[in-house]
Amino acid sequence: GFKAGSFGFYNPSVLYAQKFGKHTWANIGVDFSSAHGRYPYTLVNGTKKTTEYRTNTDIAQLSSECNLHHEFDDGSQIDAKAYYYDSERGLPGAVILYNSNSTERLADRNAFMQARYTKWWGYQWQLRTMAKYTYGWNRYTDTNVKYAGGEQMDENLQREYYAAAILRYQPSAAWAISLAQDAFVNTLDSNLPSCPFPIRYTSLTALQTEYRVEWIRVRGMLIGTMADEIANGTLGLSARELTPTLSVSMRPFDTTPLFVRLMYKETFRMPTFNDLYYFRSGNKELRPERAHEYNVGITWQAPQIGCIEELEFTADGYFNDVTDKIVAFPTTYVWKMANYGHVHITGLDATLTTQCRVTKDIALHAGVSYMLQHAIDVTDPMAKGYRVQLPYTPLHSGSARVMLSTPWGRMGYSMVASSERYSMSEHSARYRIAPYAEHTLTLSHDFALRSVDLIAQAEVINFTNAQYEVIQYYPMPGRQFRLSFTIKL
Repeated sequence: GFKAGSFGFYNPSVLYAQKFGKHTWANIGVDFSSAHGRYPYTLVNGTKKTTEYRTNTDIAQLSSECNLHHEFDDGSQIDAKAYYYDSERGLPGAVILYNSNSTERLADRNAFMQARYTKWWGYQWQLRTMAKYTYGWNRYTDTNVKYAGGEQMDENLQREYYAAAILRYQPSAAWAISLAQDAFVNTLDSNLPSCPFPIRYTSLTALQTEYRVEWIRVRGMLIGTMADEIANGTLGLSARELTPTLSVSMRPFDTTPLFVRLMYKETFRMPTFNDLYYFRSGNKELRPERAHEYNVGITWQAPQIGCIEELEFTADGYFNDVTDKIVAFPTTYVWKMANYGHVHITGLDATLTTQCRVTKDIALHAGVSYMLQHAIDVTDPMAKGYRVQLPYTPLHSGSARVMLSTPWGRMGYSMVASSERYSMSEHSARYRIAPYAEHTLTLSHDFALRSVDLIAQAEVINFTNAQYEVIQYYPMPGRQFRLSFTIKL
């Protein structure tokens, strides 16, 4: 495949798959993309408007992966995967009046290898084992006279060693029980003198049971978390937690495809090494996050009506009571990780999808989603941000898509939108980020040339050329064009 588009974007890729006999297959893929990213934007300074260009926005990235699958004669199977990612990019600065210069650069090299083995004994017993090694390196550089020697360079290297085993027993067609054990070892090395070179040992033990008949499904789970972190040779963060989950899914009426869902869940989250120790953004004082989550949902599937072949509606209402919520909190220049002492999150997620057969050869696929999220800080009644929407959290957001499939090609339209947000807990005009909607058009066609299949696609992204910001003072690209070709041999 090959893609090319606005702002110097190009993206060649190749995927090769091979089957070896009846029980073994493998594939390997490589994907490279690059762009200079110098897109225009409108700078407003009082009554004066000028067209400026973003700088230090280039990126080059390469990813590759290899997958292997094999089935043994006894029905067991093994899956293995290796993955590598390498990127080097500029970090564009905030646009504050006419100062948008930035000399910050970021390089990443990430890789992992994993293997999974699955074994069955009849329908009653199943064993699955997994192992994974992850390597993550990044380097941040900034050139400025304020640094000794004129340059600041931060290097971080994280490693994770992971192993897991799951034993599942199904005594009857309706009931199953499983026990899972996960173990992690995480390390962090850095060239910064403030790094405590932490090592974290984590154990997750999960006991789960499930009961399912035609009209009801009940699932319960209890997770035990044990974590110990050694930093600078001494014991740091430590946790011993039990978190339960209970969910119920019911179909109350035999003649109506209506499903009702109920769920209660407790979660526990330890701050990551990035949250704790990364220079500028890390916060060594972070506390673990705990939450009580409640959810009520429905799914309704309509029977076929005329040309409408599929019609499905889902809605979920939820309430989360979160203690010590871990968030990236924006400050004047740098985002810092912080805890919000007590947060209430109330929300509604709704989706509607449909497929309509206009004629024998023409079909229309459409979908719309909406999310309402009221996330407020209820820590301190005397604070200015009490019961105010959290920074960078829109109250309303959603998306829509329409795809028309014909013998001549596929034509699509999609849209994502968000209501206003605020960059700080203080909801004033100074920190307000305007709402936005981004619209995209696509046109694609399949060609058959003897034994070769060719797919050509054209895209117009943000075709209304709307200027908007997701992060304050960081304008997003305007109208973009992309053309892609995929050849299947």
